[in-house]
Amino acid sequence: MPGCWEIRHPESYTVSGAGGSRHEMIGPLSCFLTGLGVGGIAGLLLAPKPGTDTREDVRSAAEAAVSDGRRAVEAQRERIATAAKAGLSAYRRAMGDSD
Repeated sequence: MPGCWEIRHPESYTVSGAGGSRHEMIGPLSCFLTGLGVGGIAGLLLAPKPGTDTREDVRSAAEAAVSDGRRAVEAQRERIATAAKAGLSAYRRAMGDSD
């Protein structure tokens, strides 16, 4: 498994069930999360604002991210429900049943 400093072609990243193994994605993901954590800590330590302002900015950004995530989940839930209804309807038509 390559380290964070090694570059691999994106086609070589696979997930379980797609012909590869799950551990092939752990390296890039752990590198990303490590960088995210280090960058976040460095940003907080080097911020030119007072701590209370920085905490309020972080809180606002987190609340916005949660709100965006909830909206995305709800939109996806609606798409899945619509697709499930369409699939069930198509199945019933194929089997000769009526809705």
